[in-house]
Amino acid sequence: MYYKNAAPIRRQKKRGYSFSHFGFPTILLTFVMLCIMTFGILTLVTANSDLKLTNKVAEKATGYYKAEEVSYQKLTQLEQILKEIYSTAPTEDNFKTMIVDQLTETDIGTIVYSTENDYVYLNWTIDISDAQYLSVMIKILSLDEVSATGKYYSIEEWYTAHTESTEEVDDSLHVIGND
Repeated sequence: MYYKNAAPIRRQKKRGYSFSHFGFPTILLTFVMLCIMTFGILTLVTANSDLKLTNKVAEKATGYYKAEEVSYQKLTQLEQILKEIYSTAPTEDNFKTMIVDQLTETDIGTIVYSTENDYVYLNWTIDISDAQYLSVMIKILSLDEVSATGKYYSIEEWYTAHTESTEEVDDSLHVIGND
């Protein structure tokens, strides 16, 4: 049926979706998701390296405190020996010879007798780790000083030091992958 005064029927074109019709919100959402994933991965890597660093620090601190505990045990043993010698030694010369004799029988440390200032020194080292050690030097006081101060020894040195190592130190930063 054809009407005379009727306008011709025009066919409307079907609109197809092209890339430009996705719009700005979709592109923004994609970018934000990529940023969140990237920051999440960086956070995971940082947390992992922080955990490894914390474990290393804890291991070194534990080693130091174990070495310190052994040193304090040696000091306690030394004080008992010196207290016994002090109560039985009649003179200063006997006191020093008795100290040297008694301490050579123990495994407390290395005995050094200084003729310059007439003191007996006791020295020992305790390993903290493969690369560090704790060094302690004790000066054993004379009979007069023991009578005046009530102490049997004085700590001359108490420090940590690094061992001489021929190994190359790895100071690189491992971000991803093996240790």
